[in-house]
Amino acid sequence: MTRKFWYILVGGILFAIGCSKSPEQSEETIRELNFSSQITDSADSATTNAPESRGTGGTLVTNGGLKNEGNAFVVYSTYSLGGLSSQTFDNQPQTVTYTSGAWTYSEKKIWVNSAKYKFRAYYPAVAEILSSSSNPDLLTLEYNIARDNFDLMVAYAERQPSVDPEGYGVVTMPFKHALSALRFEIKYDPLSIAPGTTDKITKAYLQNLCVVGLLTFNGSPSNYQMNWSKSYSDAEQRYLWEGSKIFGVGDANKISVYDNDNIVFAIPQEITAKSTAFHFFTESGLDNHHIAYIPAITWEPGKVYTYTITLSGSSISVAVSIKEWQNISSNVDIQV
Repeated sequence: MTRKFWYILVGGILFAIGCSKSPEQSEETIRELNFSSQITDSADSATTNAPESRGTGGTLVTNGGLKNEGNAFVVYSTYSLGGLSSQTFDNQPQTVTYTSGAWTYSEKKIWVNSAKYKFRAYYPAVAEILSSSSNPDLLTLEYNIARDNFDLMVAYAERQPSVDPEGYGVVTMPFKHALSALRFEIKYDPLSIAPGTTDKITKAYLQNLCVVGLLTFNGSPSNYQMNWSKSYSDAEQRYLWEGSKIFGVGDANKISVYDNDNIVFAIPQEITAKSTAFHFFTESGLDNHHIAYIPAITWEPGKVYTYTITLSGSSISVAVSIKEWQNISSNVDIQV
């Protein structure tokens, strides 16, 4: 009887100790560092950002595409406390990957009370574009249109959990598109071309534009600073497309040249008059090589430029419309 009583007593003590740790463990769980994703200037309808052949055109990223299995972004983070700055993660930067319905990364971190955090990220997690000098205050990325064909985005967020209303909740990374998107449409002029007239476009490309650009990204959450500089330009045939698409007279019969989302991604840059040209070839006519010069303009990040090219006898006119990528959001948390 004595031995049984002793076992019961020890078991009761161990059970009580185990129960006393539950509130502490619960508090730790609440204060784990988590993320959510949000695209603040998203595209119209795409659902994936998988790289495609440059000749087929690009695909704009939406939140649906952002959450495709295996997609990832890269994030840097520091926190400051008592005038000292520390690395949030032991290994910088961290790659955050969408796997089995959740965002995950390798290091589990707990919020530091009263600290102020900085988070700076880019998407997708393509290592070749990242400069080793990047940090939570400044990202430096190199985009090469001869190599890269993805919708590059950047994000920055700050959080002081002991002060901010979000507290120890998830950190939303507000991604913005860093490139320009170009769309080219072709039609016949209804004022000078007979109704029912059709032709086929068989080849197209651009010449004289920036091939390699360097992006530096800094600034505050309310004032993103995306600055592009030209590293290399040339007069080679870029964004080469080959195929067969029929176009006709008027808007009802115009066609978009490139495939997928009918766009190509371009490095934001200044275009001067009579320099950058869109070349396209038609099936009919003795002179089937046409050249449409891009009017002087500055291509800006996060904007879609639609160029409508109108054929009228022996002349060509070019009109441009500019559209901002629209806002959508995602509340998917990164589980750590």
